Amino acid sequence: MTAPYPHFALTIRQPRWLTWSIYIVTACLLLSGITWLILHFWFQQHGEFGDTINPLEPWALRVHGLAMLLGLFLYGSLLRTHMTRAWHVRRNRVTGVIVSSIIGILTLTGYLLYYSADESVRPFISVAHWAIGLCIAVMLPFHILHGRKR
Repeated sequence: MTAPYPHFALTIRQPRWLTWSIYIVTACLLLSGITWLILHFWFQQHGEFGDTINPLEPWALRVHGLAMLLGLFLYGSLLRTHMTRAWHVRRNRVTGVIVSSIIGILTLTGYLLYYSADESVRPFISVAHWAIGLCIAVMLPFHILHGRKR
C-alpha cells in the first residue's frame, strides 16, 4: 500500500517554530492555570463581608484565556501536519490519543466553565478542568520523549 501523499514518508515532525510555539503556549496555559489555583485556594482576600477573590485571579484567567485561543489554533494545526502522518506510519498512537483526548476534554470543560449558567455544577466542572489540566503537564512530555525514543 502506498502513502496517499508522498510527504508522509518524510517525517512526522512539525517545523521548529511550530514546536516551540506549542511549547510556549502550553507553558503559558499551565503557568496561568497553576497561578489561578494558587491564588484561588491559598491567597484569598479577607474583607469585611468574608472571603473574596484575590485581585490577581481575573488577570490569571485573562492570560489563560488568551493562551487558550492561541493554543487551540496551534493544536489544531497539528492535525494535518503531525497527527495524520504519525497515525499513518503507526507512531506513538496511544500517547497521542491520550494527549489529544486531554486537550479535547480541557476544551469542553473550559467552554462549560465560561458558558455554563448552572452554578450548582460549576465547582465540579472546575475541579475536573484543573485536575485534567495538570495531567497534560505529565502526558505531553511523556508523549514527546516516547516519540523521540522510537
